[in-house]
Amino acid sequence: MRVLIGICLTVLFLYSVRLDQVSNIVGVRDNQLFGYGIIVGLDGTGDSSSPYTRQTLASMLQGANVQVNANAINSKNIAAVVITANLPPFARQGDKIDISVSSIGDSKSLKGGTLIIAPLKGVDGKIYALAQGNLNLSVANIGDPDTTATISRGAIVEREVKHSLYDSQEITLTLKHSNFDNANNIEGFINSTFGNNVARAIDSRTIKLFRPKSMSPVAFIAKLHNVKVSYYALDKIVVDSENGTIVAGLDVEVEPVLVTHKDITVKITSTFVLVPSDNDIGDGVTVDREQKIVTTTSTPTIASVARALQKLGATPKDIIAIFTAMRKAGAIVVDIEVI
Repeated sequence: MRVLIGICLTVLFLYSVRLDQVSNIVGVRDNQLFGYGIIVGLDGTGDSSSPYTRQTLASMLQGANVQVNANAINSKNIAAVVITANLPPFARQGDKIDISVSSIGDSKSLKGGTLIIAPLKGVDGKIYALAQGNLNLSVANIGDPDTTATISRGAIVEREVKHSLYDSQEITLTLKHSNFDNANNIEGFINSTFGNNVARAIDSRTIKLFRPKSMSPVAFIAKLHNVKVSYYALDKIVVDSENGTIVAGLDVEVEPVLVTHKDITVKITSTFVLVPSDNDIGDGVTVDREQKIVTTTSTPTIASVARALQKLGATPKDIIAIFTAMRKAGAIVVDIEVI
């Protein structure tokens, strides 16, 4: 049975936000670390026959003055893992950071394991932290396989990333989203707060700041982050491809369009047609399984269209396909993100 949804009939919203919510300071960022290590103490759920696991353990034991042939190691209580971590900005020696570990062999579970000390390196190949500790397959890992785990504060920082703002006379801001209106607005708000010529927008995303001589860098940045600015944010539609959950702004409208997908037809029109309806979705959307329906005079939104599609039993893939077709036809002007 063919089903017809009839609906009657860009998106830029202005918000007031703190500057630190929409921008970053160049150089003040996390640095990603990576390492390789061995998990021990598993209850027979480790790697079965990975040669690199045995070789790594043999090398580690030799470092402890225990001579052993890698080929002689036949234990399922060990597993090779990749270790990842983020080194926060201005992290100092002795600070502890969280780490994540993931099995790279055929281990069935890392439960109950302990990570033996392993170096964590940056992209420059230098060691920035040392990781070690008992694995945590906690409630926070629900939905994740038993071959991934975390260690809270499981690495100690050994090397610092050199970046100092103390003597900086110039600071560069980058907006999280490129927009000329936002760059121009932020330049104006900063100059009205600190005085003219403090901020200068270089392009749609970059703003150069000249620190007032009467303020220290820390005081300047602290006050800068709390500056309230008018910010234009592009709305978008987010669709969960597994369960069909849709997140969109309440005012995201749909322009007139006709889309047919399988046995569902979505018709959005600006022409009023009086028709009977079995189900009034609201916001200008009606659904009728018995007759091919049209619309009321209200302006349809993405939210009402989504409710109608879900009421008709459309799958997440169907909804994604219909919205994508609308986007390509120009009926939806916002971006669609599928997660």
